Amino acid sequence: MTLRNRTLALSAAIALAAGTTSTFAATTSDQFLVQIILQNSCTVTANDLDFGTAAGLTANIDVDTTVDVVCSGANPVSIAFNAGTGTGSTIAARNMNSGANTVAYNIYTTSGRTVPLGTTAGTNTIDFTSTGSGSTDTRTVFGRVPVQAAKPNGTYQSTVTATLTY
Repeated sequence: MTLRNRTLALSAAIALAAGTTSTFAATTSDQFLVQIILQNSCTVTANDLDFGTAAGLTANIDVDTTVDVVCSGANPVSIAFNAGTGTGSTIAARNMNSGANTVAYNIYTTSGRTVPLGTTAGTNTIDFTSTGSGSTDTRTVFGRVPVQAAKPNGTYQSTVTATLTY
């Protein structure tokens, strides 16, 4: 046996005695993406605004109601309010009808009743970040029937649409 062969045999014997083997293995790796897409889901419930029964229109009639928003995620939301179905209604001057007769009213962002609710996000809408997780976010809408000339008796109505954008 040559010296070289004896050295190899001795190295193999030592490796076997130590319980190790000399193995050369190839490795490779790859990366993968981990993600989740959260998609917010929201509902809006606008409660009726009832000015009640009045004997006349000689003083402002102020009432309020609520709009409830329920979202699955905590995201920015905006509630816009159209002019309503009353004849000649605009955001600045809404009307309720009883036949051809109208009673002026409006809905506002605050109890000061200075900014009518409308459809321009960030200006005359109700904007906030929802609490998410199915919690109800309640926002108040402030209504006013201002002093105006006498009107015929009747039930005056208008339908306003509250649109939630999220």
